[in-house]
Amino acid sequence: MGLNGTLCWSTVTSAIIQPDYFGRKVHVFVTNQLGTPLKLICRSKDTTFGDHWLNHQQFFSWKFQTNLWGTTLFWCSMTWKNPQGYFITGSVDVFNFSRDGGGRCMGDCRWFVRQEGVYQINNFNDKVVFMYKW
Repeated sequence: MGLNGTLCWSTVTSAIIQPDYFGRKVHVFVTNQLGTPLKLICRSKDTTFGDHWLNHQQFFSWKFQTNLWGTTLFWCSMTWKNPQGYFITGSVDVFNFSRDGGGRCMGDCRWFVRQEGVYQINNFNDKVVFMYKW
C-alpha cells in the first residue's frame, strides 16, 4: 500500500514539473498596423491592463506565466475607425493555452492588427497567419 501511494505521488509530481503544464513564460505583443489609432483593452479573468491608445506601428505588451491547470486565457477588445468613418470593434483571444500553450507562441505571442483583420505569427514556421476577421 505504501508503494502505491509513493508511486502515485511520484507520477503526479513528475507531471506537475513538466514545463508544458504550468509556469511557461509568455510575452504577448499586440501591434497596430491599421494606419489609424487603435483603442486596446486587454485582460484575463483576474487582470485588466486598462485602456491603451496605439498609433500606427505602436505596440502594447505584457508578460505572464501560464497556470497549473492549463486554462490561461488573455483577450483584447479592439476599436478603431475605418476609412469610411465607421467604428469597428472586436474581441480577440491573444493567448489561449489550449491553442497557444503547445508551443505555437514559443515564449512570444505576436499579433498584428490590420484593416482586414487580426494576424498572429506562428513561431513553428515564422509565418503570419490570418486569425480573425472584423
